[in-house]
Amino acid sequence: KTADSICQVYMDKVPNSLGARNCTSLSERIRQRSWSMEAEKHALPEKPFCFFFRYRNIGEAEAAKWAVYTEVAKLDPNEYRENARSNYGEKLIKWLKSHSETVAEKSFEVPNPKDFREHSIELPMEGLPIGTYVLFTGSDSKLSTNKDVVSYAIVTVTGLALISRTENDGETVLRVVSRDSGKPIAQAKIELLSLVYNRKTRSNDYVLAQTLTTDQNGEAVWKGQAQNYRGYMVDVYHGDDKLITAGNVYGRSSKE
Repeated sequence: KTADSICQVYMDKVPNSLGARNCTSLSERIRQRSWSMEAEKHALPEKPFCFFFRYRNIGEAEAAKWAVYTEVAKLDPNEYRENARSNYGEKLIKWLKSHSETVAEKSFEVPNPKDFREHSIELPMEGLPIGTYVLFTGSDSKLSTNKDVVSYAIVTVTGLALISRTENDGETVLRVVSRDSGKPIAQAKIELLSLVYNRKTRSNDYVLAQTLTTDQNGEAVWKGQAQNYRGYMVDVYHGDDKLITAGNVYGRSSKE
C-alpha cells in the first residue's frame, strides 16, 4: 500500500516522465486482481466441508467487503477424466460448465484489508450426497468466463478409501475401507484400467484390464507384471458409491 501511494504521488507530479511511467507500471501490478481456490479431493457424504480461497484486489478498492460467488455442479467422473486430458484452462472450464448440472449456489463476503496484498480464507460448504462435483468461484454472480476469471476445484463425495501395499514377491494388496471409520469393505469391485492408444481415434483411451473383488478383510490381490511400468488406473465401486481414479498400481519384479 505504501509503494502504491508513493507511485500515485509521482504520477501526479511528473506525469510525462520516465519515472511516472515506471510508477504506473508498478501500480498496475500492485492493483492486479487475482484469486484461486483449493479443496480436498474427497469429502464424506452429507458432511460439511471447506475450501481454501486466496484472493487479492477482487473488488472496489474502498469497499469494506468483497462478494464471492460459488456454484456447485454434479458431473460424470468418467467423462471428466477423459476430457481433462485434452482440455485445459478456460476451455476446460467451459466444458465443465456445459457438462455439469448445478445443484447448489452460495455467496460469501470476504474482508478487504485494503493493503493490495494476497490474503486467504476458508469458506464453508454444506454436505453433499455421494457423487463427483465441480465447485466454481468468481466475483461475477453468473460465473461467466466472458466477464471475469472463474476458478474451480473437483471434489468427490464418497465413503470409500483405497490403501495399497506391494509385497516382496511383487504382488500388490489393494484394501478398500470406509473413509469415515476405517473398517474394511467386503465385496467392493476394483477395476484396473490401462491407457491404450486407439489407432482409429488417434487418442489414448482407458480400457478395462482386470476386475477384482475384495474379501471379508476388504482386500484383493493384484499379481502385477514387472513389464507393466506404466501401471493401471484404479476405480472402486461398492453399491451406489464409487471412487473414480482412486490411485495407480505398478508392476515390478520380485528380483532386486
